[in-house]
Amino acid sequence: MKRYIKLETIRFPIGIHELDKLIGGGLICPSILLIIGHPGSGKTIFTMQYLFEGARHRQKGIYFTALSNPINAIYQFISNFWFCDINILGRKIFFIDLSQKISRFTTGDEFLSFIDEKIWKYKIKRIVIDPINVLKLFISPDKEYRLFLFDFIKYIKEKDLQVIITKEYYTSSDLFSFEAYMTDGIILLQNSQRSLKYIRILKIIKMRGVQHFLNPIEYQITNKGLVLKL
Repeated sequence: MKRYIKLETIRFPIGIHELDKLIGGGLICPSILLIIGHPGSGKTIFTMQYLFEGARHRQKGIYFTALSNPINAIYQFISNFWFCDINILGRKIFFIDLSQKISRFTTGDEFLSFIDEKIWKYKIKRIVIDPINVLKLFISPDKEYRLFLFDFIKYIKEKDLQVIITKEYYTSSDLFSFEAYMTDGIILLQNSQRSLKYIRILKIIKMRGVQHFLNPIEYQITNKGLVLKL
């Protein structure tokens, strides 16, 4: 009679406690999660909760911003939330502004080498790239961008890292993009309207290896960050 060895699943909690419960305790490591959402739906706040939760578990994190937001402006933004501990910035959580560097990358290999350098330098376990699709403007043609994503995912799995990437959501076709196909999980954040009231809705579209909740979940953005209403 054959005996099967059950491999231990390593999970990284996100820090959104209601969501962590719904996906079995957190994100499987290694894996890549795509957060796709409307502007103002809380994508950046989601990633910040994830990085600060990692710091509480002694997992250093790095946030690559591809937008032209000054780092000081990001510090000011996250300081409004209870999960933020300013004292660990630069020691357990690192911010890298790509807006001045991104135009120098003409191939995916160049950007991957840049990421690898930072990961080794700071001994990183959690990574955020916000947003990922801006890189498509500089890593071209489309085939080169797809090869970069393939190599990036392979690199993450080999190094046992956990990654969140973000992308703006405009139409339902965005859920069938190459990024959506390649990643291990997809969470959709939507601004929706119910009667005369605007609400925010979270949907777990995909989560490989997890029996997850399928129904839309209403959430709020408070000084605690994203809070699900279950």
